[in-house]
Amino acid sequence: MEFDCEESAYDFYNAHARLVGFNIRRSDASKSNGITRRHKFCCSKEGTKAIDKQKVKNPQPDTRTGCGAHMIISYQPSGTYQVIKFEPTHNHDIVPSPLRHNLRSHRKIEKIQASQVDVIDSSGLAPKTVVDLMSQQVGGRKNLGFTLNDVKNYLRTKRERRMENGIAGALIEYFKKKQKQNPSFFHSMQLDADEQITNVFWADARSIVDYAHFGDVLCFDTTYRTNNHGMPFAPFVGVTIIGKLLFLGVLCFMMRQPTHSFGYLKHFLKQCRGEVLKLFLQINQRQWLKQFQLLCLRLIIVFVYGI
Repeated sequence: MEFDCEESAYDFYNAHARLVGFNIRRSDASKSNGITRRHKFCCSKEGTKAIDKQKVKNPQPDTRTGCGAHMIISYQPSGTYQVIKFEPTHNHDIVPSPLRHNLRSHRKIEKIQASQVDVIDSSGLAPKTVVDLMSQQVGGRKNLGFTLNDVKNYLRTKRERRMENGIAGALIEYFKKKQKQNPSFFHSMQLDADEQITNVFWADARSIVDYAHFGDVLCFDTTYRTNNHGMPFAPFVGVTIIGKLLFLGVLCFMMRQPTHSFGYLKHFLKQCRGEVLKLFLQINQRQWLKQFQLLCLRLIIVFVYGI
């Protein structure tokens, strides 16, 4: 059996995998002069998971079973690819037919579907609603070809790319304008290794003064995300001696929430006030615990739910 290109061979083996009931992945490949000479497509359960020498708090189960099912193609002088080996035998149970549409290699958002996702998302609807509407059009989620997580990943990637140009540049210009109007306006940005903006914090003059007087107790809520850009938008709120809430500033995580982003707190807190606060009220405790144990050993952390 011959194919015009690698992708055609991959699509063929993937279609075979869906009929049988297993997931596939690309394996060994050899190239020379920019041409793939040999490529192996295999069952996703091939081999065994590499042993992680580092201590992992929540290790993921190993789903590999050493399965030997695979297909190997080889480049021919005619410019086509020929199947030189095909092993159909699996050493594990296959996935039942009603669940095969959830296998990773069989999920893909096509261009026409991506356009529809963009249109529905632009109206402000949640990703789950997007999937529900599109599922109704094709007679159920099993006919959709992708999952809710696929839609979330697609939208997040699209927003991150869009932010790299328009939003980040506009934000910098806005900060320059505000600081020109009032020199006390404070802002700080964190860049990654590629000089891309990852975290942004800003506070006006009044917020800085309030923070100096009422910043001993601070509430920081990272559970809020804007619908249009999907980025964590975290307001800082202080409390006066009579219990009145004060808006003290905003920290915006422009990209995903890596653990090291939370270490950015230590930087701008010292810039604004020159010391670490005494009491911290935080809404989303899971992502903060590890980092704050390292950075703020003397900090009392109170996890608050439902504020």
